[in-house]
Amino acid sequence: MQIIVNGKEEQLIDELTLKNLLDLLKASSPWSAVAINGSFVPRHQYASTWIKADDRIEILQPAQGG
Repeated sequence: MQIIVNGKEEQLIDELTLKNLLDLLKASSPWSAVAINGSFVPRHQYASTWIKADDRIEILQPAQGG
């Protein structure tokens, strides 16, 4: 299954929840925010949100700076 994560194509062999995907990508952080196909996903829904083919996922991390 093909998905897009932060603008890069990714291939998944198995169906995953958003939580599983974040763990796989080592992108799980209490400060990150995630949107799938332009819609924000609340953190409490990560384990119950299934990734589907052609989903566009944006993982946003805070950045230091000023």
